[in-house]
Amino acid sequence: MSTLALLMLLGAADIEPPQFYAENEELGGYLEEAAENHPILEARYEQWRAAMEEIPQVTSLDDPMLSYTQFLQSDQMRFGVMIGQRFPWFGRLAAQGDEAAEEAEAALQRLYAERDALFARVKEAYFEYAYLAERREVLDEQIELLEVMLESIEPLFAIGRVRQDDLFRLEIEITQLMDQYNRIVDMRPAASRRLSEAIGREEREMLPWPEEAEMPPSPPPSSMVAAHIRVANPELTELEHVRESRRHAVEQARLERYPDITFGLGYERMRDPRGPSPIGPTLDALMSVENLARGDAMSPLRPLMDLNTIANYRDRVSDPSMRDNVMVSVEMRIPIQRERIDAGIRQAKARERAARHEERTRQLALDRDGRQALFEIEDAKRRYNLFSDSLIPQAEDTFESLERSYVSAVTAISLIDVLDTQRMLLDFELERVGALRDWHVAVAELERLMGGPWASDEQHNAHEAPAPLNAIEIEMEDVPPSEDMDDSEVEESTPQAAFDGPVLRPVSAE
Repeated sequence: MSTLALLMLLGAADIEPPQFYAENEELGGYLEEAAENHPILEARYEQWRAAMEEIPQVTSLDDPMLSYTQFLQSDQMRFGVMIGQRFPWFGRLAAQGDEAAEEAEAALQRLYAERDALFARVKEAYFEYAYLAERREVLDEQIELLEVMLESIEPLFAIGRVRQDDLFRLEIEITQLMDQYNRIVDMRPAASRRLSEAIGREEREMLPWPEEAEMPPSPPPSSMVAAHIRVANPELTELEHVRESRRHAVEQARLERYPDITFGLGYERMRDPRGPSPIGPTLDALMSVENLARGDAMSPLRPLMDLNTIANYRDRVSDPSMRDNVMVSVEMRIPIQRERIDAGIRQAKARERAARHEERTRQLALDRDGRQALFEIEDAKRRYNLFSDSLIPQAEDTFESLERSYVSAVTAISLIDVLDTQRMLLDFELERVGALRDWHVAVAELERLMGGPWASDEQHNAHEAPAPLNAIEIEMEDVPPSEDMDDSEVEESTPQAAFDGPVLRPVSAE
């Protein structure tokens, strides 16, 4: 297991790091555990590291080329060596580096977007689990209420004031509620497993029922939501960096119009003129024959010999002025295929326009999602207040009144009227806890869209769960460290600009 700790600073946008809201300490712990252990965040983190390692690759020169030539049949040369280095046109390496840096920034924003989506999934699973627990408690209360009523009318049945079919109806109603209660108990393992999967935990035992949560904060105005989404949403920021990357790709395509230049340096080794010559004995024998034939003009050997040629050749072989050759060379790629180059430019521009349109499309979709989340928050809040402040108290008063009238037989109230009111009260209670669940889930979705929570007076007691502090710490239990790079090298080779934005999780949450 290795721990990667990297300092991450906010960028020039001057955006406060989002402190993700958690309605209780238990949820805050789940969010922190998800940020530490979930494999999807580790995968996005490694993708960002891979994107960062692309920058030094595209900004460096190509490796120089070394060539060696061995002369097999040559009276003068032995071997030759040449080394060459290709230099791209001015600005091409910088454009490639800018493109890779923007792609790395986009990968970092994908990490943040995945973190926000993960937190939203954890909250949704948590409040679904809490909704199951609330339904269980409501059913338990209703069962207890009917059992108390059953105990109160059994003595009345003994004296003939209550009919037997009323007892049967009440027992049937209790049995139906017990069936619903048992169904919720059977649903608990699946809900617990869903929450465990969301936080990245291998479920070895069932999670406890969720604790009581605080009421979620009220949402900000729609204009503030739209502005915050456009500034802080990591999905939009990712598309911005993708668009900038495509712009640098256009610049690279334009630089294809200019040549690449290769400079070379060569060396050729000459044979040593002062050493033994492979044709020296032959020349000496020819010169001896020439001396013998000097006095005989009619010698048959004389036509075979050109004394000037032999002398010049011997002098040239033994000339001490012959030295090794050193040369320089210049090669140039001539960009004459204008049709291909222009097509590459048009292609890069089309990709840039496509990225711009995708960014605009995503922005419109996020604006729509923000408005929808606001509506769902307000709708859930309205329903919760309606049931809590009005309908449930009225239903409780009605049920108590009908129950007293039925038991006392003061008025002609049937058991069916009492049970109808009890069912209505049960439905209202379930609707109330469902509205509270929808409220929490909609707040989590709006928080994801805005890239973090919003300022609210109701948030002063909130637990700051995986709050983006100034450090990031990821436990890499299943991912082995790189064999050729340690963590210090990662810190040194990572540009500071790549750390702009919120961090993954805090080292500690207060």
